[in-house]
Amino acid sequence: MRFLLTNVNGEAKAGRLLAIMGPSGSGKTTLLNVLAGQLAASPRLRLTGRLYVNGNAFSSAFHKIAYVRQEDLFFSQLTVRETLSVAAELQLSKLTCEDREKYVNDLLNRLGLVSCADCIVGDAKVRGISGGEKKRLSVACELIASPSVVFADEPTTGLDAFQAEKVMETLQKLAQEGHTVVCSIHQPRGSIYAKFDDIILLSEGAVVYAGPAKEEPLSYFTEHGFHCEEHVNAAEFFADLISIDHSSPQSEESSRNRIDYLVEVSANKLSKETNPSPRDGSLDLEMQTSKISRSSRKVVSHQKSGWWKQFRLLLKRAWMQATRDGATNKVRAKMSVASALIFGSIFWRMGLSQTSIQDRMGLLQVAAINTAMAALTKTVGVFPKERAIVDRERAKDSYALGPYLFAKLLAEIPVGAAFPLLFGTILYPMARLHPTLLRFGSFSSIVTVEVICRISYGFNCGGYGANH
Repeated sequence: MRFLLTNVNGEAKAGRLLAIMGPSGSGKTTLLNVLAGQLAASPRLRLTGRLYVNGNAFSSAFHKIAYVRQEDLFFSQLTVRETLSVAAELQLSKLTCEDREKYVNDLLNRLGLVSCADCIVGDAKVRGISGGEKKRLSVACELIASPSVVFADEPTTGLDAFQAEKVMETLQKLAQEGHTVVCSIHQPRGSIYAKFDDIILLSEGAVVYAGPAKEEPLSYFTEHGFHCEEHVNAAEFFADLISIDHSSPQSEESSRNRIDYLVEVSANKLSKETNPSPRDGSLDLEMQTSKISRSSRKVVSHQKSGWWKQFRLLLKRAWMQATRDGATNKVRAKMSVASALIFGSIFWRMGLSQTSIQDRMGLLQVAAINTAMAALTKTVGVFPKERAIVDRERAKDSYALGPYLFAKLLAEIPVGAAFPLLFGTILYPMARLHPTLLRFGSFSSIVTVEVICRISYGFNCGGYGANH
């Protein structure tokens, strides 16, 4: 049996920024997932402990929590404003259009996204907003429902120093507004560490230190014989202190003994302060919800839209994503033209002999396979990426799965049907198939229906692949 977290206790206070720090594999993300209720259920995983909000047992039905993941996943062809507007319409359906627009504009201002509000988000293929702006957009999306507690999993990962600073300034500002903000972070620079109000240091799933940040932990470790040299970044000192050195057996044993000692000292300190009963293998984190006045932030309630409104909004979003993806659509158009020219050259001007009839059957077969596989390949590649976004949005109870699937399929049909129509328009006269408009319509309709079936099949394959 392996313990991922052991007797982790702590407190996150409203108006203060709490950082969970530790080396890789120390349990930072696991702890954050546990607190945010994002830990996937598994028969091999056992979790015990207590979570309180203002001294009362936590309940997801009464306490709003935001969770900003490491990965910034969005629909790449939507602008920043459109991304927030769709999220607001899905989650705040009872507000008027004017109130929702004001709320979105307020989020854009608070998170410094006004300058890029009308820029597309982008992805690896299409240039869009910067990494720091994507991270702030992730925070904005989580703030739609006005959560009291904000969790952020390593928000500076993959960002340069400037963007990392801006993201942490955003989280600090949220804490100053009254939110309870908890983030995990690996090894921050000095200027970022200075923004933390409290820290929890983890090593091998156990707490080494929990308390105020700044100078207090340095004094604490000095009292126990571990002194930080001058002009050394405190975060770097902590990282060296609570990491295990695997360079040699002697170094590993020495570092493990040091960490075991610090964990024991921390546990004794907590026992003296709180005088708790023994809680082996438990997790107890007390948090206070934010106390923001109505004058500083308009309180809104999360109310999910009805089925048809969800379908309409998701159809609009899926249509924008499908039609604006110019790079992918150009590639698909070129492939359709190239395939039509190749097949048309091979089956050029077929006659009506017995051999030609067999050629016609072969052409119809390869044409059907070609168009179907093109549609299937595109859908299978795209759906797993969207699956992560859909899972995140559905975890917030933004919409049901049915409206999304129907909207996605309906939006893909016109775009997907355009390419087999282009393929058939070029191939049909080159191969000299039956030269009537009715027969050409039948040919195009059959190929289009097959494409629709393959798109549906692609959703199934993509969803299965995302689960495995």
